[in-house]
Amino acid sequence: KIQEAIEKGEISHEEARKKLIEFHEAQKKASRDREWESIKRKIEGAVREGKMSREQANEEYERIEHRMHGRDKIAREAQERMRKTEREIHEGMEAGEISPEDARRAMREVHEEMNQVIRRKHLEFEVQDHERRIEQALESGKISKRQAEEKMKEVRQHLARQFRSESGGKEHEARPRTE
Repeated sequence: KIQEAIEKGEISHEEARKKLIEFHEAQKKASRDREWESIKRKIEGAVREGKMSREQANEEYERIEHRMHGRDKIAREAQERMRKTEREIHEGMEAGEISPEDARRAMREVHEEMNQVIRRKHLEFEVQDHERRIEQALESGKISKRQAEEKMKEVRQHLARQFRSESGGKEHEARPRTE
């Protein structure tokens, strides 16, 4: 509908961009709300079943909320960088410094790069979550130090394979955390 409105001259490209951003933001909010409701059902179910204390549930809510805010911040920052680059490319095209074909190619490359940045950051969050869980299991005596090391190695290998498959094999391994 938006593309049709542009073609008919009913709205400008800038108005269309704003409408698309609003649409995507509304979709993200709805998705986040569904995700949070699902999380609450699982955690509250574990509390009711005695698998988790209220204190543990509250800690888990806090951890998940922190992670969700971190993901949102990463996406926001990437979107801002992408919009700035898109404006620069568009300005270059309007000034005749770049052809429309080169502009489309540059935009595609920017989008691919930002998606990789976002995915890499999300994988870093996943590694941190796994490390925290493994550390808790180690501290509680559920696993040995050797088992913890093996589990972390498995997690990193799995996430590296996952990242490579999602990125078309461009990334060779997940970056290990340095402390």
